[in-house]
Amino acid sequence: MAQTIDSSHPLFLHPSDTPGVHLVSQQLTGVETYNLWSRSMRIALLAKNKLGFVDGTCRRDDYEGLLQTQWERCNALVLSWILNSVSQDLSAGIVFASNVEAVWRDLRERFDKIDGSRIFFLHRSIASLVQGDLSVSAYFTRLKLLWDEYTALVPFSTCDCEAAQQNTFHVAQQRLFQFLMGLNETYSAIRSQLLLMKPLPTVNQAYSMIVQEELHRTQLSASPIEASVMFTTASKGNDRRRFSGTCDYCKVRGHSRDRCYRLIGFPADFKFNKKKVPQAAMAVTSVPAVNGGPENGSIVSTTISAVPSFTSEQYHQILNLLSKSSNLDSSANLAGTVACNLPASSNSSAHWIIDTGATDHILSVFKGFQFPVSCSSHRFVHLPNGHTETVTHIGSYRLNSEIVLSNVLFVPNFSHNLLSVSRLVKDHGCILSFHPDICILQDLYSGMIKGICRRFNGLYIFESKGATGLFSNSLASTGNSVHTCNVCPLAKQTRLSFPLSCTRSSIPFELIHIDLWGPYRISTHSGHSSYVQTPQQNGVAERKHRHLLEVARALRFQSKVPIKFWGECVLTSCFIINRLPSSVLQWKTPYELLYHKAPDMNILKVFGCLCYATDPKPTDKFSPRALPSVFMGYSSTKKDSFFPSTPSVPDSDFLNLSFGQQPVSAIPIISPSSVELGQSSQQLETPMVPVAPVLAIQHPEWVQAMKDEILALETNKTWSVASLPYGKVPIGCKWVYRIKYNAAGTIERYKARLVAKGYSQREGVDYVDTFSPVVKLVTVRFLLAIASIFDWPLFQLDVYNAFLQGDLSEEVYMELPPGFCSQGENMVCRLQKSLYGLKQASRQWNLKLTEALLGAGYEQSKFDYSLFTMRKGKKIVVLLIYVDDLLITGNDSCLINDLKNLLNKRFKMKDLGELKYFLGFEIMRSKEGILINQRKYALELIEESGMSGSKPARTPFEKNVRLTTLKYDELCTKGSNEDDKLLVDKSVYQRLVGRLIYLTHTRPDITFAVHYLSQFMQQPKESHLHSALRIVRYIKGNPGQGILMDSNGNCEIRAYCDSDWAACPVSRRSVSGFCIKLGNSLISWKSKKQNVVARSSAEAEYRSMAVTTAELTWLNGLANELGLERKCPVKLYCDNKAALQIAANPVYHERTKHIEIDCHFIREKIQEGFIKTEFVSSSEQLADIFTKALGVQQHEYLVSKLGMKNIFHPPT
Repeated sequence: MAQTIDSSHPLFLHPSDTPGVHLVSQQLTGVETYNLWSRSMRIALLAKNKLGFVDGTCRRDDYEGLLQTQWERCNALVLSWILNSVSQDLSAGIVFASNVEAVWRDLRERFDKIDGSRIFFLHRSIASLVQGDLSVSAYFTRLKLLWDEYTALVPFSTCDCEAAQQNTFHVAQQRLFQFLMGLNETYSAIRSQLLLMKPLPTVNQAYSMIVQEELHRTQLSASPIEASVMFTTASKGNDRRRFSGTCDYCKVRGHSRDRCYRLIGFPADFKFNKKKVPQAAMAVTSVPAVNGGPENGSIVSTTISAVPSFTSEQYHQILNLLSKSSNLDSSANLAGTVACNLPASSNSSAHWIIDTGATDHILSVFKGFQFPVSCSSHRFVHLPNGHTETVTHIGSYRLNSEIVLSNVLFVPNFSHNLLSVSRLVKDHGCILSFHPDICILQDLYSGMIKGICRRFNGLYIFESKGATGLFSNSLASTGNSVHTCNVCPLAKQTRLSFPLSCTRSSIPFELIHIDLWGPYRISTHSGHSSYVQTPQQNGVAERKHRHLLEVARALRFQSKVPIKFWGECVLTSCFIINRLPSSVLQWKTPYELLYHKAPDMNILKVFGCLCYATDPKPTDKFSPRALPSVFMGYSSTKKDSFFPSTPSVPDSDFLNLSFGQQPVSAIPIISPSSVELGQSSQQLETPMVPVAPVLAIQHPEWVQAMKDEILALETNKTWSVASLPYGKVPIGCKWVYRIKYNAAGTIERYKARLVAKGYSQREGVDYVDTFSPVVKLVTVRFLLAIASIFDWPLFQLDVYNAFLQGDLSEEVYMELPPGFCSQGENMVCRLQKSLYGLKQASRQWNLKLTEALLGAGYEQSKFDYSLFTMRKGKKIVVLLIYVDDLLITGNDSCLINDLKNLLNKRFKMKDLGELKYFLGFEIMRSKEGILINQRKYALELIEESGMSGSKPARTPFEKNVRLTTLKYDELCTKGSNEDDKLLVDKSVYQRLVGRLIYLTHTRPDITFAVHYLSQFMQQPKESHLHSALRIVRYIKGNPGQGILMDSNGNCEIRAYCDSDWAACPVSRRSVSGFCIKLGNSLISWKSKKQNVVARSSAEAEYRSMAVTTAELTWLNGLANELGLERKCPVKLYCDNKAALQIAANPVYHERTKHIEIDCHFIREKIQEGFIKTEFVSSSEQLADIFTKALGVQQHEYLVSKLGMKNIFHPPT
């Protein structure tokens, strides 16, 4: 054998080739390691001359005789090498294989998953990789590993053409730039040198030069530095003269880069001016490392500020800033200190006791606790007396803008808060210096003061502030304040201060500084557009103007008033500044110097707060005596303050003002008519809906709502916590908060939902289908009409967490909810059931509910998939489904109760009792029938559109008005409508029309007007908005009007159809309209522009008849499923005799052959006896209201004939 096989033969075996050899160090565990493992194995097998066994070039059939036996030995040996390099789980699946080529092919098919997500990950990793704390060698190695993997996945062209060479050069240049961009800023100088070289160096050359620079710096930094800590000014400048060069970072002479304050931080007493500073403030302390440091005897260079020393005057000034200690008796020790012996805490502050013996921070009040996590295991706090207290939560707490405490233990049985000195110093890198009356918390390196504690009853107390206070709101952050304010940076942040001026005037108006700014893009409420500006070229005037705008911006940001009131903000800021003392004026106010008397500070009010204006001329005995308004500043011509008046009453008619002290978020639009609509001034204050969990945990009602949601998710087994598999991308989640209201407007409950961010889902990966049927609103009205006629009871059910009931068939991973602690690295939630926000959530819930109902013997309607029925003889029960809202009715109470029990058994249901409020519809029942209206929705629409004080209109649309598009005006009218311009913000019009469309479900009287305006949604003009607001004024006249489902009617179906020929001036298409009644109850109506242009009015009417016949056919099938007994045929009323003759005449004319399909459809229904056409006069045509705008008399007549009623309006 040895004579026929030499060392270059694939079947040659070296003595070192044994089955136990591990060829590569990389182990195959799955998709994430396959690329690196396969590359390593191919290199090792090529070195062993055994690569042909896995790629198929060396097969058993290529040899004969004893060589086949040798091939089998080599095959088994390569297979053993592969087994040694894969994980234990994978080796169990390939240990019984006999052909190594098949094993290699199987592994490649299973794990070689090269897709766009992996390439995207490599791109992002390369672009985001920076050096950070890594050495240059480690950083370059990590970057090169990413480059090599990317090249293996996306190989570059290897041909010798010019395009390939340019591409190779471009790739090399890009990698050079990527390497240089990721380096730390300390290498900016050598990076600039490399980029200036021509030609540019290669990546390896650049790496070599930077490594040499790093080695050079390491050697320089390793040389010992003499410790030089200076505390006096006698040796000022000695250390600076040791270095005569220029810093390569800040380009300033006199110090080196390793001592540059811009890199290592400025000392606390450093003066930012051109004067020379003491050397004690410029020194960098170099001290030997203590035991436990990096190395014994090594030098650690730090910048540590000395403990601040104060003069007697400075010390007393600090004490004056703090509240003085009370004269209560001193406490002997901490055990005897109770809450009553501590300073009184306000609603926005908390007292913390500085404790050097506590190992952890301890909180006793849950308010202000951030990100609390319940302690899963029993954890206790050991007290000095030997007792223990239970820790219920662990979280964070913000002391001030600088310090956020972490791992704070919440112990509800404690009576005070403890601040652990050891943990505070360790976590925040600070020092505490104790003085006789105060304790100062200072940063260890920069020397910045982070907080001041005061001594009280023998204890050092730290007071954490949480609010700015009312007086701060009144003054609008005009000066430097000791509290943390989020408004000040937005209003005041600017460049460095101006140089001081020594010019002073002795009398008022001796020296005047003037400047002008404008025009501003938005005019003020009073029409002005120019005011002051803040460039740095105009000295004193500009500084005062900057002060004015700082305060004005603070007023607007604090009160959240619209931008058009910027003028009032500036005037109010001027009023406030003139009444504040200034150090320039020897702590006197400008008002005092001008008028020689002190200003009255009691007149200061919170800008933007709610105020009540007394009306001296009420219209009647029961009209409101005061109107809610918003305080907008101080008048210069009247004694009282002024504010934006309501449209109906001018400013001068109000005599007295009554103020609240809380700012309002927006200016309310209130008029006397609002009180008639059932509103009051108390409704201005609405409960706060949080936008983040940090805000929600401060209110117990929202905390309870989140607990209920998490409990429901855990009970439902919605997810399981697992590690994120390689290649999977988890979707995010967030908390959504809503307040549920009753029909009367009162709060029903606080609702918190954990919603998945389904917008990041990928079709075909974690979802497939999303469609979910919901009940048609025509079906709802049809069923309510039947229930009214037969006196069936109506019940409503609500499903708790409906979307959580559906089962997921896809593999979906979600991030842990906010507030949860990860039990390991990269832990996510593997969703077992659907969750709110998922694209397939509604579909999965509908499938689950449908499966339960069909399994219980209920029949699903073929005409409306959200309608289910069960019939036993003449007994019937009906169920309507709209997502998680269920409506139940029927003629047998036993069947209804069985259905409720079935749903309660399968799902967690909430029985809401008799139907009162469904899909925004208010349901009212009496002996006369069932009334459906949307009064609450209409009142909200009137208030939001600002039409509360307007005069009601009697019709929704003005008669003989033709609205056109902008393109039509340019082509046809030739500039005659120049005043009718496009709206600047079309979203206002789109939102208004969208809300009106939803109102048409119970208001057929506005259907034509709303759908006519909806065709101008893309480019609305001012005339379109005026017409939409006219509809709102029409609704204001009778907001409670609705449809009455008459209980005295029968089950006869009647239909009315009409059309307005060539009604659209732009397209010349006709408008079709129809309405259908069940007995005396209106159940279906429609107004729509026809799809084609009709050549005659008869053709337009005939097309309208075809659309109405199709709707009747669908309603007939729905009625048959519900078992209604009615007379046939159905009567169809039309006011066009030509259309009626075309329907009755079986002969086709030249005028009708292009509408042959519609003719066949209608005639078949007539011949079947399903419908019967009858003539009705135009004055009695009910469908006329759905095709055109009518006069007042005809409109009101047809509205009454439709069966609409307003029980909230007194009869006339």
